[in-house]
Amino acid sequence: MTKIEPVEVECPNCRAAGVYDRYSSANVTLDPTLKDRVTDGSLFVYECPNCGDQIYVETSCLYHDTQKQLLVQFSPGAKNAEELKGIFDTLNNGGVNLTLNDVGYKMRLVPNLSDLRRRSSLLTMNSMTAS
Repeated sequence: MTKIEPVEVECPNCRAAGVYDRYSSANVTLDPTLKDRVTDGSLFVYECPNCGDQIYVETSCLYHDTQKQLLVQFSPGAKNAEELKGIFDTLNNGGVNLTLNDVGYKMRLVPNLSDLRRRSSLLTMNSMTAS
């Protein structure tokens, strides 16, 4: 499931008000264009409609690829695997009951955007390890 939340923002350049579509989760199987937007970083870019200035918005996001059975929790500044709890909280809030006992899913915690971009393109990963 993909969850998008509109967030009111103020452009740091011209101070114009705008809305940023924050993806708290992105299911790239249901919407394959999201994988490209994660890979090129555009999923985390806000473009001011007034002045055109673009800024990166580092906000937590759960990347979910059901075909590859891959979950990548992007949590800016995360330091350890304990923070993978956010994956389960996000899924459980969306009505999906997933636990550590579920077989086959690969899970990863990444603390920055470059790691998210790199991890989302991998086909195989070690399960439950932090970057």
